[in-house]
Amino acid sequence: MGALGNTRELNISNAAIVDLNGSTQTVETFTGQMGSTVLFKEGALTVNKGGISQGELTGGGNLNVTGGTLAIEGLNARYNALTSISPNAEVSLDNTQGLGRGNIANDGLLTLKNVTGELRNSISGKGIVSATARTDVELDGDNSRFVGQFNIDTGSALSVNEQKNLGDASVINNGLLTISTERSWGDDAQYQR
Repeated sequence: MGALGNTRELNISNAAIVDLNGSTQTVETFTGQMGSTVLFKEGALTVNKGGISQGELTGGGNLNVTGGTLAIEGLNARYNALTSISPNAEVSLDNTQGLGRGNIANDGLLTLKNVTGELRNSISGKGIVSATARTDVELDGDNSRFVGQFNIDTGSALSVNEQKNLGDASVINNGLLTISTERSWGDDAQYQR
């Protein structure tokens, strides 16, 4: 049983704090209202049917999104947990620091929606990273273990400086992909426009 017992819906109100403190908690839906805080403290939170996070996520541990869409709004600069996105699940960000400094294991869908700035998280897995709604992001993380796909929608842009920023992923480019490097890239890179 988790830190909160058997909890189907987790709704954290303004100024409220949930402290996982190393424990494991599974919920169907998650709502973190603006002004709320989740302290992971090496704990694990599994969300089965998505929700929305408008408050602060902090600390290390694991955030597992197994289904639905979890929309994370704003930045979480003190968050360094591993975020795992399962097949058929989505995590949507509106800020490049939405998942702080934590690694992202993406076997589902990571959506960058109207996001600008540098995405420094390391991404692994075989899912999709989608840049949409006029996103303009520089990929700065070591994504060498990402074998999925980057989708760039019309009006959106991704830029990279090293091959590891794209990993071994393919790119479906309907927007703008900027590659700024003087190094030679391998012949196995796959790009499609």
